[in-house]
Amino acid sequence: MEYITSAHNPRVKAWAALKERKYREQSGTYLVEGLRSVHTYLESRAHIVSLLYDPSVEGLDIESVVEQCEQRHIPVYGMTTHIFAQVADTVHPQGVIAVVKIDTQPLHTFFAMGQCQNNCSDVVLIVDGVRDPGNLGTMIRTAAAVGARGVISLKGTVDFFHPKVVRSTMGALATIPVLETVVEELLQVAQEANVHLLGADAHATTSLYGADLRGPMGLVIGGEAQGITHALQERLATSFSLPMPGVTESLNAGVASSIMLYEALRQRLS
Repeated sequence: MEYITSAHNPRVKAWAALKERKYREQSGTYLVEGLRSVHTYLESRAHIVSLLYDPSVEGLDIESVVEQCEQRHIPVYGMTTHIFAQVADTVHPQGVIAVVKIDTQPLHTFFAMGQCQNNCSDVVLIVDGVRDPGNLGTMIRTAAAVGARGVISLKGTVDFFHPKVVRSTMGALATIPVLETVVEELLQVAQEANVHLLGADAHATTSLYGADLRGPMGLVIGGEAQGITHALQERLATSFSLPMPGVTESLNAGVASSIMLYEALRQRLS
């Protein structure tokens, strides 16, 4: 283990820069903060490049994380609380940060799926223009919970590896494939794979609970302000609305996608 005492250490500057998208893309890595999330990453197949920790934060959980990393020959870097705070994105860090390699898969692999009855492994969640990190994090976490094949984002959607997105997934980002692409490529690959696209539309006459969500599909959710882009909307095999008999005009995208995914799961379990 190496102990870093200078805030001017090049590694510290490089890690702190990962809070910005361009540096994440340049390095192909991102940061994961918090004990629970780092534990999940250690239990997954995620490629942890290094572990950063603040020895002044005591606890058996932190010691366990450090020991696991050392046993796997993952470089561990200790640092002062002041230096650790420069890398951390949270106000009250928990003392551990994992530097993780961004894992990407080709788009066609997201649509290589067969029939499924007990989970949503034949469902891809497609996120179109959702800008709120918390909403996207909720979507990823829910998609992982129902066993979805993966999550695809389109232009205008917040970055999957934004610190607030990563944090709100509570480690789920390590357990489900994600990919950013463009509408044209998405439509082409989905058509080649014979996978239908279904999506939410507030003006649709068909209710979510009247839609057939069984079989391989791409489930599309748009941003709250703009909804699904026109180029994608006109290619949907089915559009449906979420019934809201109360006085609320709309649901946030994270809640709406959770309802959609669990209805897809319910239909597979029934």
